[in-house]
Amino acid sequence: MLQTLRNISPLLARNNVPALVNSMRTYGMGSHVSDNDPEVIEKAKERHLKGKTKSHFPEEAPGWDEALASDSEAVVKAERSNPKSIKEMQDQTVECLHDEMEEESDKVGKSSGGDAPKIIERESIEVQIVHHPNSYARHALLHPSTASTLGIKEGGSLSFISLADGSDCVVPVTVTANTSEGAIALTATQQYNLHAKEGTKLSIRKFTPPSDEPLSLVDIDLEVSLLPGTKSDSFFDGNDGEHEDEENRVKPYILDAAKLSQHFLKTYLGLIVAKNEACIFPLATFLENDPELKKTGKENSPPPSPPTAIDSHEAQLVLRVRACNTLDQDTVADTVGYHCYRGIITPETAIYITLLAQTNPNCTCTGTTSGTTLSLELINARLRPPPGTNEHLIDIHTNDGEYFPVHRKLLRPCIALTKPVRTPGCGVTAAVDVDTLTFDRVLIFLEAHVLNNPLPSFGIHLVPPLKEAAERLQLGSLVEWCEKRLGDSASRRKWHSYKEIEKRNRAGGEVLLIMDGMVFDVTNWLPEHPGGSTIIPSQAINIDSSRFFELYHASRESFIYLREFYIGEILPSDRDAVPRSDVEPSYDFLAQLRQWTKDFRLKEGQAAAAAENAQQAFKSF
Repeated sequence: MLQTLRNISPLLARNNVPALVNSMRTYGMGSHVSDNDPEVIEKAKERHLKGKTKSHFPEEAPGWDEALASDSEAVVKAERSNPKSIKEMQDQTVECLHDEMEEESDKVGKSSGGDAPKIIERESIEVQIVHHPNSYARHALLHPSTASTLGIKEGGSLSFISLADGSDCVVPVTVTANTSEGAIALTATQQYNLHAKEGTKLSIRKFTPPSDEPLSLVDIDLEVSLLPGTKSDSFFDGNDGEHEDEENRVKPYILDAAKLSQHFLKTYLGLIVAKNEACIFPLATFLENDPELKKTGKENSPPPSPPTAIDSHEAQLVLRVRACNTLDQDTVADTVGYHCYRGIITPETAIYITLLAQTNPNCTCTGTTSGTTLSLELINARLRPPPGTNEHLIDIHTNDGEYFPVHRKLLRPCIALTKPVRTPGCGVTAAVDVDTLTFDRVLIFLEAHVLNNPLPSFGIHLVPPLKEAAERLQLGSLVEWCEKRLGDSASRRKWHSYKEIEKRNRAGGEVLLIMDGMVFDVTNWLPEHPGGSTIIPSQAINIDSSRFFELYHASRESFIYLREFYIGEILPSDRDAVPRSDVEPSYDFLAQLRQWTKDFRLKEGQAAAAAENAQQAFKSF
């Protein structure tokens, strides 16, 4: 993505529409771009010929961005004097976003006459993307009438917009009459982050975060590199400066990471950032050794103010969000299915900055501006603490040489992986005869299964190899899902007569257990179970084994596996025929057992319709 920004940003600055169209299409960003729109092309030519961008704002418009900068300075000063008050303010910002969503939900619920509030998406509108007067602005601009259509009030709390169809990146907005109705003013960087372009239409809506999505960021990883001006193309054609003369060879610029972190925090405090989002800053603001200043004797001069438009010869910094977290490392280690892709910057957010060359050895932090090649050196960088040992992870090696660190909880339903799952300590590994892509789909299914999320909908062509992998992993729920998807088998959950179970056990090759009327196929489990091959066949088959299960399983961890072994129920008319042990299971055990299994057990109301089918199936033996 960073290379994409490098390639298209000069085109945005030049307003080179045809080249920009081709570049954006190359990088999969062409959903909002049309090279056949005469109006867009004509406007771009007009701006290009005049040598400047046609502004939609009067020259006497007040300096709104300077006011924002002043507010940011005040926030940082207040933070130093009373960090608790800033934290409270930040918490109120997060609560405000959720409160607005709940208020809208209440209105919808009442207007629809429903008994419970119903959450719906806010109204989306189509707006024209226009030029933003400040290239380094963080807020987009909306006219009051346009903002009110989205439910954004002028002078109200901080609001954000996203694409109507949803987007990771969300943009804060300022409501001002100094912009056109039906338009949104976006900087080139904001257009890049939203995959949009000036002069085109964009469908947007007010952003309301999901109620179950945490927002405050614990930490964030930023990757810094140079985005130089457009006078020389050597940065884009791979020229590394080897053929420059001695005077114009690479000159390292020392970049203070601590100063950059402080400025980033001041600028983005209270704003939402997303993974892979790009942020642009002028390079001169952060340099510790600016040769040009030293030549003129201005070492102690304050850094220049940000220009109102990106100068074609000015080098800039690109900060790309590599990663962000709303949970600390210890909590993440014990959390299944954790994914974080955006959040709010708070005073407590830890900021870690690295050079692009450190994260991608194939790239260099060099570029050319005003004919001179530049390079960066980073000092005072805050290093992320090394991750501690994580006993919750197991390294699963696939049959094509890759490996996945996977949480133990995800792998519990895989009977074939029982041994490594139950082996304590760090550094546990296991090999599976499954390729990388298929195993990745298995993990997607397991995560949805464990978190009770909607199951994925894989294409039908992916199901046969997925079913084969599930059989090798002895993942019964996925095998059943694949069979239903393929339509080549009925569900394995059926009603059984007691005589059928008794006969199948005596025939050998299967071990079917009865417990509280449920039937479990534990054939594949026996080799993994301590004493399973001898104790269970001699004591627990062809009787109600509830008491034995209670005695041999002191913890309730074994309840997790019951769903994988469950194949149906004994017919209600046959339950009295099932022999019982001398000692009955305890009331508490049965209560817990029924609580754990209530979601997947067959209901007795279905038994009458299935009784005849079960009897017919038994006759075939």
